[in-house]
Amino acid sequence: MLKNIFWNNVENRLRAGWRILIQILLTAIPLAALGLGGFYSEGNQNLRVALTAGPITVLSVLFCSRFIDKRKITDLGIKLREKDWWADFGFGSLAGFLSAGAYVLLLKIFGWGEVVLSNQWNRNFLTFTGSILLGIFTYLIVGIFEELMRTYQVKNALEGLAGKKQTLSGAGLLAVLVGASWSIIGHLASGDFSFLVFILVTGMIYGVYFLWTGRAALAIALHFAWDFTLSSIFQLGSTSEASVYYVRINGMPDFPSEMSSTLGIAAKVIGFLLVLWWVRNREGKIRVKEDLVSPNLIIIS
Repeated sequence: MLKNIFWNNVENRLRAGWRILIQILLTAIPLAALGLGGFYSEGNQNLRVALTAGPITVLSVLFCSRFIDKRKITDLGIKLREKDWWADFGFGSLAGFLSAGAYVLLLKIFGWGEVVLSNQWNRNFLTFTGSILLGIFTYLIVGIFEELMRTYQVKNALEGLAGKKQTLSGAGLLAVLVGASWSIIGHLASGDFSFLVFILVTGMIYGVYFLWTGRAALAIALHFAWDFTLSSIFQLGSTSEASVYYVRINGMPDFPSEMSSTLGIAAKVIGFLLVLWWVRNREGKIRVKEDLVSPNLIIIS
């Protein structure tokens, strides 16, 4: 009886909750050690996160997928040989750029922000270009590792929950909630309650994209494009980093977090509607893909 709590005899592997916990610990422990050691307190914080959290997270997912889950990496929506994967990535990048642009547009419409061409164009062009390219690298890595971890959690949670008392849609909703919860933990030190609500909503939206398509491409691309656009295309309230424009917050030296998060959610909904249209036209209908419930297991010799 006790063994059944930990082990799935039918699939001959640990149960979903334990698989998720192991992967989280393999990621969280080294990152916590780096954080407590002050590594992320230095400059270029986002780059430092990309160069450490990226490899740590990807390696933990690869290790757990192979030896704990006993599955192929394609089971987590990484299907680079499929044209549909790259089509999703391309559209997701566009949707991410448009939704981030919508956030800036909403600031301008309500009179809270003014978009100004950055004077950094007048500085060393090669240095400026290098900074933009570094932004692409940084936020692409961030999009990859955060969404790969989310996909891992959503996939495992769905397998564990489906076929119990929940319908497939109900299991999918709980699964994306699990996948979004880690994002909240990872951002606890970054903002207040309203910001964490924004992170929760965003995480659930990204998780749904995997359930609809079985591919991680849309979430990775939107995550990357949103972060890159609001850092390297538009810089909010600052001119310290390389960006094409900066957005000056009119008369609000301390722009309220609640207002920012509300506008952010509205912009994310715009991206969500764009993806809804995209998936509806390509997949035929909006639904949780039933084959995600069945793991694509491999035999470890």
